[in-house]
Amino acid sequence: MDPNFALSEEEKDALRKKRHLGLRKLGSLGLIILGFCFLAFVIGIASIVVQAEDPTPPYMLGLALIAGVIMLPSGIVAVLAARKGRDEEEVSSAVIVFFVFCVIAVTFCVLIMLGGGVLGIVLCSLDDEKIEHLCEPNHDANVALSVLTLLVSLVLFILSIMGSCFLCLYGRTFGFKSRYEQRMEMQVRRMQAMQAQGQQVNLQYNQQFSQGGMSNSAFKYP
Repeated sequence: MDPNFALSEEEKDALRKKRHLGLRKLGSLGLIILGFCFLAFVIGIASIVVQAEDPTPPYMLGLALIAGVIMLPSGIVAVLAARKGRDEEEVSSAVIVFFVFCVIAVTFCVLIMLGGGVLGIVLCSLDDEKIEHLCEPNHDANVALSVLTLLVSLVLFILSIMGSCFLCLYGRTFGFKSRYEQRMEMQVRRMQAMQAQGQQVNLQYNQQFSQGGMSNSAFKYP
């Protein structure tokens, strides 16, 4: 195994170019997320306002607003990381934060799609008197807002999946290593430590031989 387990200059340049490409994509993804978060805010607030006279779930909850709030940190961190990366080499912590928020958002977006989108549409479609009142008095508006909640939550879900995959695609360019690379580096460091220890032992023997007036050439190492 090669003890000098390091990247060549060509590999470093390739990683640097891929890293810059990843930062551009991360910044673009962050801007898209922020745009749909703003749209989710509008839909969520509209749902609350429309159903303010007769607040009934799930319309009064404004679940699209919650989806936007959950994804908002991901968009902000992505944009800041992309801009910071142009001046500083270390943006790995920001990438980790972005990844964590995206993973969290995946679950919440699914719940909001089901609770605020699908459930809202179903409640307005039933002819049961016990349930029908939940969609009144703004039946058409609630149906439209439920459809919009479903769509915006679906888009945010897809964006959160894309954000989660970003670390897998560009993680190595930000200093994240696979388990194989970590094992290789540990083995290399262990070999280097053993070599350094062996050199130190040889140096001690040479010093002892010199102090005893004995010639090193008289000893042959196996």
